[in-house]
Amino acid sequence: MVSYGLAGCSFAFVNTAPPAAPPDAECTESAIAPIMDGVVAAGFGVASVAAFVSHSSSCNPNDNNSDFCVSGNFGGLVGVALAVPTVLYAISAIHGASSVGECRRLHSRRPATPPKPWNPDE
Repeated sequence: MVSYGLAGCSFAFVNTAPPAAPPDAECTESAIAPIMDGVVAAGFGVASVAAFVSHSSSCNPNDNNSDFCVSGNFGGLVGVALAVPTVLYAISAIHGASSVGECRRLHSRRPATPPKPWNPDE
């Protein structure tokens, strides 16, 4: 349940450019936060699917060959509980990736600054 409080690195750490911002506006060009949100969303998604699969009727908790099996309704409840942070992290990753992409497009419209003339005395 700690993950619910940590969800959304992109919401917390990606600075979005305001609408109609000038090309030199400060915003986040790094995709680290959206990538991390995507990785965490994928992890929770896999765990959620595994919990739902363990809840299927073919799961026999008395089978010694069953590596991951949850009896009763617990597997379904765990699957739902894990699906919530999956969705939160996925939304955060999409928001972050969109914001980073918009920032990169905005910054690509900046005029090129000419290099300083070479000065041998410097």
